[in-house]
Amino acid sequence: MDLIRLDTPELVALLVTAEDNVAEALSCDRDAWIQWLVENAAQPGLWVLAAVDEARQVRGYIVALDNVHPPLGDAVQVLYACSAGDMATNRAALEMLTAWARECGAKRVRFVTKDPAVHQVYGFRETGHVVMEMQI
Repeated sequence: MDLIRLDTPELVALLVTAEDNVAEALSCDRDAWIQWLVENAAQPGLWVLAAVDEARQVRGYIVALDNVHPPLGDAVQVLYACSAGDMATNRAALEMLTAWARECGAKRVRFVTKDPAVHQVYGFRETGHVVMEMQI
């Protein structure tokens, strides 16, 4: 499996056939999500990495945003991620994500999850923060 940075609209188009739960996870229309990624692929603060198999099918991907704005923010925020299915590929993707985060000047990588234990094997820890929302 290859890890490919999706930084052009043509590469982001590979996500069209990816299996993910983005509509549920982000409460958005999947087609609108893909369109937003296509329109913003070249933005320097957006980072999209995909695990692609030999048939050029996306098996997992990460979308992260540069949220480093001292003194208010010192993290790269993972907006969405779905696993490639194997630990070695996930670890390699995480290494690439942390390298990009360091380039941004980040001191940490943050994300929201329903299952923190799954991510602890990769070195993440719960911070005790609770995400709250109010529908309007």
